[in-house]
Amino acid sequence: MKPQWMNEIIKFDITDLHCTECLLMLPDWNNMFVHFAETHDIGFDEAYTRVIPYSLTMDLQCVLCHNNFANYGLLDAHMNLHYSNHICFKCGDTFLSVPRFEKHLMVHQTGIFKCPKCDKVFALKKYMTKHFTLVHKQKTAKCVYCKMNVEGPMHLHVSEKHSEKVKQFTCEVCGKVFTWKPFFLAHMRRRHKGIKKFKCEYCPKMFLMPYELKTHLITHTRARLFECGECKATFNNITAMKKHISVHKHP
Repeated sequence: MKPQWMNEIIKFDITDLHCTECLLMLPDWNNMFVHFAETHDIGFDEAYTRVIPYSLTMDLQCVLCHNNFANYGLLDAHMNLHYSNHICFKCGDTFLSVPRFEKHLMVHQTGIFKCPKCDKVFALKKYMTKHFTLVHKQKTAKCVYCKMNVEGPMHLHVSEKHSEKVKQFTCEVCGKVFTWKPFFLAHMRRRHKGIKKFKCEYCPKMFLMPYELKTHLITHTRARLFECGECKATFNNITAMKKHISVHKHP
């Protein structure tokens, strides 16, 4: 019931997703667009910038990369990573709406930010927050097999402590073997599903989805877009800039 200008984005629950034209059950969000385009000649390009898909089940999982989250708030924040509607020129992080982007800009406020747990001082609030999270605040998750609180990647704990429980997933297309289902599903989605029919006009690369092409075009049309907030060095892609930022991490 909010006014239109207050609605940052449309959110859909895509549990039990199916096509209303032919009643075919669809496995996931990306395959839905492939199905509409190839079977019904219907395109929904704007859905990649104006709609966020969720599957609101007991298992809170991102429907795009299949990572699991402890609560809806963490999942909702994670969805920013899949959209590039707004890009921070300081750190390269992406955001799907203006309110989220403006809230993020506050982390780049310069000044003197002291860690509440130790004597370290940082010039950017973002660096202090990251230091506090990595050094003083350990994130844990409970193992479903031994109920132990695990720090770090859960799949490493399961592979080491409960190897008899690990089920291997082999890709029938290329033969690659995975010991963690989310990695296997991500591999199948990114490497072997759908036809790459969106071609870059500047290079030979092809993409499965319009949003992938849109993100890629930044490397051609907006060179040196990303700027390091610490030393002002500029980069033409997010990956290169984030790799560079690691040299500024305080011990």
